[in-house]
Amino acid sequence: MKVLFLTPRRLDEPRSGGTIKSAALLSYLEAKQDVDVACFRDHDERPWERDAGRVVTVPLERRRSVRRLVSSYAERVPLSIERNRSPEMADRVSELVASGGYDAVFVDGWLMAQYVPDAFAGLRLLHEHNAEHVMWRRHTELETHALRRSLVRVEAGRVRRYEAGLLSRFDVVFAVSERDREALAAALPAVLREAKIRSRRVIISVTGQNVLARVLRLPPIPEEEIKQAIRWEAERHLPIPVDDAVLDVQLVREVVENGERQLEVLLAAAPEGVVLSYIEALDAARLTVDAVEVGGLAMARALSQMVETGTRVLVNLGASMTELAIVRGGVPQFTRTILSGQEAVSRAVAIPAPRQDADAFALAPGLDELLTQLRRSLDFFRAQFGGTTIDGMLLCGGGARIPRIDRHFALELDLPVSIGTPAGVEPHAGLDPASFNAVAPQLVVAIGLAMRAVA
Repeated sequence: MKVLFLTPRRLDEPRSGGTIKSAALLSYLEAKQDVDVACFRDHDERPWERDAGRVVTVPLERRRSVRRLVSSYAERVPLSIERNRSPEMADRVSELVASGGYDAVFVDGWLMAQYVPDAFAGLRLLHEHNAEHVMWRRHTELETHALRRSLVRVEAGRVRRYEAGLLSRFDVVFAVSERDREALAAALPAVLREAKIRSRRVIISVTGQNVLARVLRLPPIPEEEIKQAIRWEAERHLPIPVDDAVLDVQLVREVVENGERQLEVLLAAAPEGVVLSYIEALDAARLTVDAVEVGGLAMARALSQMVETGTRVLVNLGASMTELAIVRGGVPQFTRTILSGQEAVSRAVAIPAPRQDADAFALAPGLDELLTQLRRSLDFFRAQFGGTTIDGMLLCGGGARIPRIDRHFALELDLPVSIGTPAGVEPHAGLDPASFNAVAPQLVVAIGLAMRAVA
C-alpha cells in the first residue's frame, strides 16, 4: 500500500510527547508500507531529508495576529486552523495526490486535515492526538483574565463545531484511548483512601524535554508588565512555539550590571497540551488542581536548606528521565530534562567494572550518554554565567538509592556529590524513621510540592 503521511511538524528530531508518538507511528508505517511525507517547518529550519520515501517540507510562519484572528472568523474556522493554513502546502499535497497513486492519506492531527483534497478517492485516516475542543474547554477553566476567558470560551465552541464536521470526512478516526485515563481516574480515589488523604485539592509537577525553568533578565519595567514582556523573551529560549506553551513568571530581584538596572525573572514553561491532559485526568478522579509546577523547581524548594549559598547542581534520577536544576544563592537558574535515568545506571551496575576503583561502574552506553548530557548542561551553564564555579551536586530520586552512585558521579564529573534529602521534614507518627530516611531522596519532588502548599 502506498501512503501519504501529513504531519504539522518535522519528525526527524522529535522532542515532545506528541512528536515522539507521531515519529514512532511513522516508523511503524514505513516498516510495512511505502510512505511519502508532507509537513511544515519553521523558516529557519533546514528541509527534512529521509532515507526512504519522498518528503515535502513547506515553511510556515505560525505567529498569532489580529489579521489572522479576523481572517479565521471570516473563514469560519478556528484560529489554530487559520494559523496552519498554507496555499503552498495545499498545492503541494494536491500535486502529490494527483501524481503519486496513493492508496491512503494518513493525517497526523486535526491541523492537517484541511489539506486532504475533496476528490481523493482512497482511504482517509485521521489520527486525533486529543479531543481538541476538550483541551480548549480546560484552557477556559484555567484562564484567570475575564476578557481572555470569554475569548477562549468562544474559541472552544468554534473548535468543537469544526471537529464535529471534520470526523465525517474520514473513513477511520483514532485517538488516545480513554481506557488509560479512566483507569487512572478509577485508581486514584482508592490510593487516597488507603493513605487516609481526604483533601481533594492537589499540586502537581510536570517534566519533559519541553518543560523548563530559567532565569532571564529584562529592562526595568513595571511589575504588572512583566508577564506580557516575557512572552517575547521566551521565544528565544523555548524549544516549542510560545503559543503552544503555558508560561509563568516570577520576579526574583533587581540587579545592577555595568551601571544599568535590570530585573531578574524566573520563567517557567510547559507544553499546554501536557498540562491540560494532566488536569483532565485528575478532574475525572474528582481532584482539583491548585497549581502546576516544573519538577525542578519543586526539587529546589525541598532541598533549599542545602543550597542556600554557592552554586549547586540538583539531579533527580528517575526511572527513565533525569531532571537537572542548577541553583545559585538559593535561586533556581536553569532546569533541563534528560531522557535517560536510573535504568541506564542499573544496567551499568550489573556489568563488572573494568577499573580497579571500587567506586567506578562499568561504562555502559546508557550511563555514558547520561553523563555526557550532564557535562553538556554544566558547560552550558558555565558559558551563560561567565565561568561560574559549581560547588557540588546533590542526587535525589529513585536512582540516588543505588549503592555508590554518588561516588561514581563524583569521579566522572569531578565534583563533590552527595545524596539530597529534605531537611526539617518529620515522618508521620505511624512511619518508622529509618524507613522514611531510606526513601526520602525518592520523595524530594513530592515534598517540594507539599512545601509550596504550606508556604
